[in-house]
Amino acid sequence: MERSRPDASGKGKISGGGLTPTPYAGIGRGIAAVHQQIIASFQALATQRKYFLDRINVMAYRAETAMTNSLRDHVAHANEARCLLRAIYATEADLLADETAGTLPACLHHLENEASTAAMRKLCDELTSTQTVCARSNLRLVLKLGAPKIREITRTEVKAAYRFVKFCRLKPFRLGGVTLRTPA
Repeated sequence: MERSRPDASGKGKISGGGLTPTPYAGIGRGIAAVHQQIIASFQALATQRKYFLDRINVMAYRAETAMTNSLRDHVAHANEARCLLRAIYATEADLLADETAGTLPACLHHLENEASTAAMRKLCDELTSTQTVCARSNLRLVLKLGAPKIREITRTEVKAAYRFVKFCRLKPFRLGGVTLRTPA
């Protein structure tokens, strides 16, 4: 009895002198074709994703340029406007939704000098005058400078916040003028 060995092409076995087909003949080419289709679809998605992200970046750059142009009138040197915007982006803000008034006040903290704070106040007034409504909440964005008006929080809310901070292992944060820290 002769030994049979697999053919190099995977189409069958060489037995004796003839080629006999196997039930898995050509499966390697089928898998390779499916694999190529999957890779092509991912490459198409990656290209579409790149175009989408590029569009978002262009819109963000245009918005930043528009804000820079409106700030140039309020700063001493025209080329300081973009640096001032970066400083504004890095400042902390307190967001307190006021659903009864239908507003979302964003209270920005003051900058390091009065000239920058004055320019930021003008920008806040200009952006607030646009009457921007936040998506899904229908709250109108109101930009302000300074500390927000904080309502009195109840003892129950403070206890719940402590439990939340402890559960999530968060860093200390402020709630209604009280810095919450996890108990040691």
